[in-house]
Amino acid sequence: DPVSRSRAVDYLVFLGLGLYCGMIQAGMAYLMFYVLVKRMRTATKTAEAIKTYMSMIVTPFALFIFIWFGHIDWELGACVAVGGGFGGWLGEKFVERKDTHTVKDWFMVALIISVVYMLLFVQLHLHDGIFYL
Repeated sequence: DPVSRSRAVDYLVFLGLGLYCGMIQAGMAYLMFYVLVKRMRTATKTAEAIKTYMSMIVTPFALFIFIWFGHIDWELGACVAVGGGFGGWLGEKFVERKDTHTVKDWFMVALIISVVYMLLFVQLHLHDGIFYL
């Protein structure tokens, strides 16, 4: 319901999401999908399309910055790209066949697993003014 929501809050949420996507990049698709479905009340299929489009816009800029500073592991990145492409294809097939509530439930499971993994196994370091994962 657009009347009950504050557009200013929506802009702040997407600004924060953009900063996160540009700086850290990890898990940006989950967060973007969550904001689109929960905050903006977008249908899951539409949210998936918007998320994919926005990822195509944001990723090249973030990739350029990571390349510029030499923070790319090309072999691992190639594996992630292949896995991400295959996972995206599988995810789309899953979304096509399931109802919205099932997709939201599976999304929440994946989000919780990702957050727990990042909290337990990923350490954020600051060295010479640059964040390292």
